Amino acid sequence: MPLTPFHFGPAAGTGLAFQKIFDLPTLIVAVGIIDLEPLAVLLFGLNYPYHGFFHSFLGAAIAAVAVALVMWKIRKEVDWVMAIFRLKPEVLPSFSKILFSAVVGADIFHVLVDAPTHIDMSPFWPFVNGNPLYETVPEIWVYAFCTGMLVIAAVLYIKKDLLLRGPGNPLP
Repeated sequence: MPLTPFHFGPAAGTGLAFQKIFDLPTLIVAVGIIDLEPLAVLLFGLNYPYHGFFHSFLGAAIAAVAVALVMWKIRKEVDWVMAIFRLKPEVLPSFSKILFSAVVGADIFHVLVDAPTHIDMSPFWPFVNGNPLYETVPEIWVYAFCTGMLVIAAVLYIKKDLLLRGPGNPLP
């Protein structure tokens, strides 16, 4: 998967559809943070695989805990930003909701989505070297899924925004 953009579809679509279960901002940060690894390899010319430690379920879980701790600490500031987009939750998310969202974002929506398309990953490291999930799903299906989820996210956001405005309320 190219650096991050496709991962936002599953995160945003799921986060908007299931706001009572997931913390949307945490999902989005968690899916994006994992791609700091290949970005660092590219920017600094590191002799390291593009999809190394943080593209394993273990590495992503560790990153998810770090994301959860930061998102928990800044949740009030994040709540303010979410209000700008009319996505403010009724109550501030609990730490367990934030942690669950971070793990799902990093491990499922990033590592699991990347695994069928990147041979250089070892998603089950340290238990299995290599990528047994490579080419288990055609790459075009992965891209179609991610794009479809982004479309679903856009539809859900527009629908929610229109419902919040009410009938006859003009766009700002």
